[in-house]
Amino acid sequence: MAESSSFYTITMAKVYEDQGNDKEALRILQHMLSKEPTREDLKEALDRLTTKKALPSKKEMTRLFEEWVDLLLTHQRIQKLKQMAD
Repeated sequence: MAESSSFYTITMAKVYEDQGNDKEALRILQHMLSKEPTREDLKEALDRLTTKKALPSKKEMTRLFEEWVDLLLTHQRIQKLKQMAD
């Protein structure tokens, strides 16, 4: 990205985050913190974004839950078949 660092604001980082561009939001926040390391609002925004990035997305959690339910139902069917075979 070739834009000037004068456009790096916490608002701009939030805009990027809202658009799903967490990487760019992180870059802006890290740059701003390197210039102003005592700003608590920047530290909080960076922590929030970093934590959010570490957690699975809602879409990924839904996929994992559906997979878990399918495995559970498959396990139950296998147990019923074993009982019938005995």
